[in-house]
Amino acid sequence: METSKIGEKSLLLSQNSIGEQIKELEENQQKRKDEYCKLVSEHNEIKMHYSNLKDKLQQKTAQCVQLGTDVQNQKNLLDQMHQQVETCELQLQQLSNNSQALLRSSMTDSKISQLNESVRQSQVDFQVMQLTNEVIQVSQQIQVEKINLTNEKGIMKDDKTIFYVQIGIMIVCFAVGIWVAKR
Repeated sequence: METSKIGEKSLLLSQNSIGEQIKELEENQQKRKDEYCKLVSEHNEIKMHYSNLKDKLQQKTAQCVQLGTDVQNQKNLLDQMHQQVETCELQLQQLSNNSQALLRSSMTDSKISQLNESVRQSQVDFQVMQLTNEVIQVSQQIQVEKINLTNEKGIMKDDKTIFYVQIGIMIVCFAVGIWVAKR
């Protein structure tokens, strides 16, 4: 009888120990589940943040490509204007040479006057060309400043403001060109 009581006690202790172990295992399992859920949540947040950063990088890359294209276009325009200025300078020199040759050959006053008017008109055209060239240079400087602002701060300035400034400069130069032509 005593042996069976000892056996029962031993069995009860053993069952209690197993019950505690099961309870401890269940608690550990719940903790692991909670940690896993937390890790999944953090993983999803990181994934979303990465996706947002990737989108922003693509946008900035597209903006930089567009700015590079704009600068290249402005450079091409400037090169064209330089070629036109060189052509005007050659024409002006040619007209000046013709004027001197005509003066030496004692042409009539009216022909000399016409030639002088032609030279004056060429000079006016050349001045207008120079003003246009300056407008393009200012426009290029604005584009470069826009790129610098983008690269330094990652912020795009108001494109409309820059556009209106460029238009204003062109209008002023055009008006000055007309004024010079009438003078």
